[in-house]
Order: sequence, then structure tokens, then C-alpha cells
Amino acid sequence: AIKVFGEVGVPSGFLEQIKKEFNHEVDTMASVPPHQNILRLLAWSSSHLAIVTAMCERGSLYSILHGSDDLSWPVLLQMGLDACRGMQHLHSCKILHRDLKSANLLVDITGGVRVADFGLSRVITRQNTMTGQMGTYQWMAPEVLANQRYSEKADVYSMAIVLWETATRKIPYENMIGLQAATAVLTRGLRPELA
Repeated sequence: AIKVFGEVGVPSGFLEQIKKEFNHEVDTMASVPPHQNILRLLAWSSSHLAIVTAMCERGSLYSILHGSDDLSWPVLLQMGLDACRGMQHLHSCKILHRDLKSANLLVDITGGVRVADFGLSRVITRQNTMTGQMGTYQWMAPEVLANQRYSEKADVYSMAIVLWETATRKIPYENMIGLQAATAVLTRGLRPELA
């Protein structure tokens, strides 16, 4: 699969930011030792701002969960375990994903799940406060939404939302726009219903 950053005719002011994002994603992917549940970087082209990765023919976990596929509990459980194993490997490499959601979990032809999209990822540091408001509101941990100091536990929260989504096949806070969900999580302690 090939991911191309930017489009032809991007204003020059945005081109530098796109190059920076491209370099960050390549550097992050290249720094992670191979693992069956992490999307593998095969090659990249700095001149074309393109990343070549392993192909995940079935698309995102999001599209599978919210599509018409009839999946058994053992299959759903395996997908959840694959995602957890990928995140465990990422954290063992001292990397926070910071945008973990079902749309960033890709599924290969065998049904194996791979963590993908490292555009917002960062190396875990104990000295610095990570930048808040990174990710997608419905999957973001409360401490990230509140611009507080956070750690890999923020990814664990996001993983729990993904597992809830996998079990229920519902979109988190589907009756709210992202900002409404974020406000309710912060001010009212809203969480997805477990029943």
C-alpha cells in the first residue's frame, strides 16, 4: 500500500508542514522493531512524500465493525487481542500512539489487525508534558482532552474504547458530535455504556 502526503498544488506555506509530518511518520515507523501487529514500513520516497507499507486488504477495523460483515465472537476477540499486542509492542518501544481508534487499526487478508498511522505518535518522556488535544475526541482519554500531563495510560483508555466498539459494534457516543462527547466526558464523566 502507498500513502501519499499532500496533493499536487498544495500552497507552499503548507508544504513545509506536510514534509515535517511525513518525516516524523517515517522516522517513527522506522524506529519500531518489526512486529506482526504493527503496520510494516517497506520503503519511502522523500521526493514524492510517499510511504510504502504492507498491504492490509480488508481495510480498517472501523469499516469492518460498522459494515455488514457478520463476525463471530472468537474473530472479534482475536482482532481485539491483535490490537492490544500491537499497542503493547509500541509501548515497549517507548512510543505513544496518541490517535488510537478503530480507523487506525488495519486488517490484513487473514483477519490480522495491525496498528497504523503514526502521524501523531511521540516518544514517551517523563520530563515533558505531552501536548493535549491530540487524537479523535470520541477515543481520547480525559486527561488528554483536559490538556493535562498524560502517559501510555491515555492509549490504554483509547484501546478500551476500541474494545467496547468491537464488542458492541457501535460508534462511541454516536449521537454526539466530537466536541459534545469531549465536553460530556470531561464535565459529566460520560463513558460508553457497558450494558
